[in-house]
Amino acid sequence: LIKTVDMLTKQGTPGLTRLEPEIDDVDPDDAFSRVPYEKGSLFLFYLEQIVGGEQAMTDWLRAYVASFRERSIQTSDVKRHFLEFFKGVKRVKEIDWEHWL
Repeated sequence: LIKTVDMLTKQGTPGLTRLEPEIDDVDPDDAFSRVPYEKGSLFLFYLEQIVGGEQAMTDWLRAYVASFRERSIQTSDVKRHFLEFFKGVKRVKEIDWEHWL
């Protein structure tokens, strides 16, 4: 992950290291990398730790799938759903969404 992020940054495309990449005026083939997969996996694991573990995250994922089944959504929809689902968890306020996304 670090090598890919460094490479994209050196190529002048640091926006492609985000989970919500900046792809305006970028060839889709140039935008493809392992970054979203690895960073996304790490972010989900981080969120799992914040909300109290695997069962809490599984409960949210089930609710998330049920809420958005057969729909196209945006990152803001996921964030809003997550925050609403875990509104009683104090540590959720610690999440630096801009850092991760």
